[in-house]
Amino acid sequence: MGKHAALDHCECCDGRHSSLKQRLVAPLDQELDDARSELASLKALQGEVNWYNFEITALKWNWPWHPSFMMSPIILEGMRTTHTRKRGKRHESVEFPVWYSGTLYDAEPLPHAVLANEILEAEDYVRRAEQNVNAPYDWAPGGKLYEQLRRTTHLPTQILCEL
Repeated sequence: MGKHAALDHCECCDGRHSSLKQRLVAPLDQELDDARSELASLKALQGEVNWYNFEITALKWNWPWHPSFMMSPIILEGMRTTHTRKRGKRHESVEFPVWYSGTLYDAEPLPHAVLANEILEAEDYVRRAEQNVNAPYDWAPGGKLYEQLRRTTHLPTQILCEL
């Protein structure tokens, strides 16, 4: 019997820990994928916003730099992803709403702080999702965080099964 086999067997669940843990991990894996996708989308949007703001700023440049032509058209699009379930399967639809379409002369700069804050929050969410994916294994009896908690607290660690 392997080292973890003994830890995965108890009278309460008749040795089904591995199966139960995997069922917990599957939705957490999907959440992690979604969090990473959201972060990537925000970073891509940041690049577009930076370019948009650069073009607006370049209107005011003087020689030796070439200013942007004030009647140049500029478009800034967003990206909205929606997840739905149909017949048990997950579907994703993507829309690209136009945030601004017009000339550089009429365009207003976009504040960096709003998007920067969203990216920081998305990075934090990815970190939490990465931790959560391992939680069913780390916090279950025999897991590293469970064992650490067991060694550092005075709580009872015996589980009494009521069948």
